[in-house]
Amino acid sequence: MLLLLSLGISGQSLDVTFNPSVFNGGYHVSCNGASDGTLEAIIVGGQPPYSFQWSTGAYTKTITNLAAGTYSISVIDAAQDTITK
Repeated sequence: MLLLLSLGISGQSLDVTFNPSVFNGGYHVSCNGASDGTLEAIIVGGQPPYSFQWSTGAYTKTITNLAAGTYSISVIDAAQDTITK
């Protein structure tokens, strides 16, 4: 799998690529102190279905209402291949 990170800033995006494939899209927090950031994982490659686990404890492909900070995700595919970023 390949991990791509995308975080939107005012509708624009910045992509960062890591090896082994998840695409994370999202939006920065709108202003200092706000908790309205979003991250979404979109898988490219691997073997579906996929399981997600975020550092927030969420098991969904999208996490919302995020404050500024550092977040990580683990994705496991049907072949039990795991990637954590």
